[in-house]
Amino acid sequence: YITVSLFSIFLFLIFIQKDIRIDLKFTQFPLGNCMLLVFLFSAYAVSIYYHSFLPPLTTDGLLYHLPFAIHYYKTHSLSLPPIFFSDIAMTYYPFTGDIFYLFTIFSGQENLLNFVQMPFVVIGALSVYLLMRKNNFSENLSILGACIFSLLRPVFKESTLSFVDLIMASTFLSALYFFSSEKKENIIFGFLSSGILIGTKNFAIIYFLFLLPVLFRNFKKEFTGTLSLGTFLF
Repeated sequence: YITVSLFSIFLFLIFIQKDIRIDLKFTQFPLGNCMLLVFLFSAYAVSIYYHSFLPPLTTDGLLYHLPFAIHYYKTHSLSLPPIFFSDIAMTYYPFTGDIFYLFTIFSGQENLLNFVQMPFVVIGALSVYLLMRKNNFSENLSILGACIFSLLRPVFKESTLSFVDLIMASTFLSALYFFSSEKKENIIFGFLSSGILIGTKNFAIIYFLFLLPVLFRNFKKEFTGTLSLGTFLF
């Protein structure tokens, strides 16, 4: 329903003949973009308010993400924690995503655990916007694409759940943007995003392999000799 409403607003704005803009003193922002962003912020504001009263009760969160974070907090280490039902397979689960829950535990606010993935909505949406702008989409369509990403049911739902899927998706998109930006200074940010991506899920390395052709195509001159070997080993 949220996505349908978003499309309805966008289609309505298409039929507005005048290019109405809102003067924000420092710039003039198109009315269409304002309505899209207000709708987006309103939807997330309602979601945040609703989930701020709820405990972090999710399947994956209770099985390993939160117990792992609590284990790291209590032991002051990243050792393999014991898990429910003696299922040792889960102890080999990558723990990068759980580190963000560990940071939140230090705040002492349990309800904040529901919003650990919320910043990655912003990261993913900005990555979609920048990728669309890089591929010569208009500003309006790029903002629409970022809003649609933010309001997709899996993204909107997981933004308040103790999972790591949204972390993985957003870091993949950000790595894709940095590797396709053709700016040398963005390589380090691309590898930082890739590091989080790889450490989030055990099969995320497959998605990283899809990023390598983009990386080597845009930074062919930089990746020669020893540097190429080091990147491969990474």
